[in-house]
Amino acid sequence: MHFVGHVDWSFADDPMPASDRSQGLARKVLVGPEQGAVHTELAVGALHPGGWLQRHVHSYEEALYVLDGELLLEHDGRVHRLVPGDYALNALGMWHGLGNDSDVQARWLSVNTPQRLGPTLEIRPVHIEQLLEAIELQRQPASHDTLRSAGACSARVSRSCRRARAKSDSRARTPTPNTSAASALLSP
Repeated sequence: MHFVGHVDWSFADDPMPASDRSQGLARKVLVGPEQGAVHTELAVGALHPGGWLQRHVHSYEEALYVLDGELLLEHDGRVHRLVPGDYALNALGMWHGLGNDSDVQARWLSVNTPQRLGPTLEIRPVHIEQLLEAIELQRQPASHDTLRSAGACSARVSRSCRRARAKSDSRARTPTPNTSAASALLSP
């Protein structure tokens, strides 16, 4: 079996309803079980300006490739500003969250392996054991509001955000630990 398609970004115009887990997030699976894939999921995501995805963890690896806009990615207390052409790996059991403090929509491509398991599917014991082991090695989330403040970044720490954006514009792709912008994003 094979599958060929084209991304229609109109799904991003209607993000998922806001909740305590996300705001301004739209996601669409391009390749998964419905297209005949057995091991891989390919999806596209969009985060509206001021949007965020709460800190979370997966039982699979997730690779992100930024297509458009700027995406804040938090890994274990470090905030990275990703721009088009940047990519990242969220390893099995790695706590991470997303935010968009810019004034344009951020878009990315993600690959998940093995495929995400739906809430009604039975999880194989090896996944649970690997996930529990990975979680033990990672810092637990500080609060459920980790990146919620990313949308309020310009109001709360506008000077720090402008500095971070200027660094990003000069092509500095280094993590920004212990900056006031990162601290503000990670504070409850």
